[in-house]
Amino acid sequence: MKWWAGAILLLVIALLFGMDLLAYAMYVLLAVMIVSRFVTRATVSASLALSPSDTLGPVPLTSSPMRSYRGREHVSVAKDEQMRSKRSPALYP
Repeated sequence: MKWWAGAILLLVIALLFGMDLLAYAMYVLLAVMIVSRFVTRATVSASLALSPSDTLGPVPLTSSPMRSYRGREHVSVAKDEQMRSKRSPALYP
């Protein structure tokens, strides 16, 4: 609400003192604020209107992409298994 009051106050001051560029900037700022409010409201209402069958649902913890990533794409699978067997089992859940 403070942004609206500040933009309107600056617009009035700019119009009173003949600061055309500042007045234009405040018109643009107010237009962007109005458009963003309508777009946000439409997006939120559309996302709330989705039925439960339209959503993906909860993702199981075992399907996390970071769980299987080890950062060694250049190492072959056999070498990776060999390195894993030499290390402590606590490092690899």
